[in-house]
Amino acid sequence: MASDPMSFKGVILRSSEFKDKDRLVKVITPDRGVVEFCAKGTGKQGSRFSFISMPYMLCDIVITESHGFYYLKDASIIESNAEIMKDLDAMMTASHMASCLIDCATADVSRELYELAVYAFYSLSVNIEKARLIYSAFNWRLLVLLGFASEYDRCTSCGEKIDEKSENKYKIKLGGGYVICSKCISSGYKTDGYRFLPARVMISLNYFASMPLNQIFSVRCDSKLQADLCDYTREFLSVMFEKDYKDPFSSLSYPPVLGIK
Repeated sequence: MASDPMSFKGVILRSSEFKDKDRLVKVITPDRGVVEFCAKGTGKQGSRFSFISMPYMLCDIVITESHGFYYLKDASIIESNAEIMKDLDAMMTASHMASCLIDCATADVSRELYELAVYAFYSLSVNIEKARLIYSAFNWRLLVLLGFASEYDRCTSCGEKIDEKSENKYKIKLGGGYVICSKCISSGYKTDGYRFLPARVMISLNYFASMPLNQIFSVRCDSKLQADLCDYTREFLSVMFEKDYKDPFSSLSYPPVLGIK
């Protein structure tokens, strides 16, 4: 027996074929974490819910439960984020974000992660040329929301505050909040397991960690800073999730194109 309908907003993270004409759809929601439901008949030509198979859209969704499974009853598009599907870097970034959200979204922090998803996918859609920066901002804010990362405030050894204008590099431990300033490094402080980062990278990470979500994806920076942020947040994410994330912006990450050697 079907249950009473449940209504919610959700960002479509992934859809896959199920049986002949159905789709299994995963969405991230404000209050239920990641929800999976079956969209029956949406693979048929002319289906009014065929759009539900397109990822990264923000939708109003109504589902019902029957025998332990959820089924789509109604849906409408709030924001299509369609521009993502027109750019390879944007698609790779969106796929990465969706995978991370599926891996970690739980009811405990689902509202914060849902809001991150809404802003991240929309920002990517309207700023596809900033895919690398959006990727980094998403990674770091995700880590902060999950309690894996925080702001870099001062040297762990001597307590000196981070100097935003410093030309020196700081030593930061991947997977931890430890920061060692240049003075402590030169005095013989052991640095095994740490990575050197310029102060401006740390300031950018602090911005991603603390600013409102409607602002963190709008910053601008040069290509070198973008590359540093991308590399560091990916490595940190790999350590904390115990998963080897590949660089989505490397040519090696793209599948070969048939007919081109």
